[in-house]
Amino acid sequence: MHWFFILLIITLLSIGGWSFLIWQKIGQSIAVSKPLIASAESYEQHPLNPTMRVLVAGDSIGVGVGSTNNVDSLAGRIGRDLSQADITNIAVSGSRLVDLEKTLSEHGGTDYDLILLTIGANDITHTTSLIDMQKTLARVLDRADLMGGKIILLSAGNVGLCPAFLWPFSEYISWRAREVRKIFMAEALKHPGTAYVDLFNERKNELFNTDIPRYYAPDLFHPSGEGYGIWYTTLKNQL
Repeated sequence: MHWFFILLIITLLSIGGWSFLIWQKIGQSIAVSKPLIASAESYEQHPLNPTMRVLVAGDSIGVGVGSTNNVDSLAGRIGRDLSQADITNIAVSGSRLVDLEKTLSEHGGTDYDLILLTIGANDITHTTSLIDMQKTLARVLDRADLMGGKIILLSAGNVGLCPAFLWPFSEYISWRAREVRKIFMAEALKHPGTAYVDLFNERKNELFNTDIPRYYAPDLFHPSGEGYGIWYTTLKNQL
């Protein structure tokens, strides 16, 4: 019995210590993220005689947080390939689906040829209920349908693999990312004008984690400019 209590105490102390490390790691990532978010400038372009109109909306991925130059963001890379496209960017760092729904409703713009929606990562990490995510995403896509032609829906892949998260919290976040992926794919199928860009990879196939300093920003959560380049390779197939 004496050894049982000793083992119990050691186990509890180990769990407590590891839990502290998990939240300390997340806290460090948030602290590093703040100046990255503050300095990020959403990419836009407005040529004199545009051949098409593009709207970018969503979260920090749409803003391009993590890239040192906004031309390396997803919006910037679209602008590079579609030089005569007018690009309006209303993405807001930290946005969740409910925020995106409000942003689209308040924007009021219509007749876009292409709408890029980057959303979901903050809902995953802030544990928005899956039911609420499904219902809100349906309304977001309904609203986007009224604003233009083709819609590209993009989430941040397997968020649990970000080095900012330690086991077992990382496994929980990966599980949520898998469930959110199912929701996004299902809702996209219900909207004929929407294409879902699947960035989800399991650990063995995730290129980001083969070279963390190269593909992740210093906060170990957002992509770097080269990380956005990897995602854009997949996105480009839908342009």
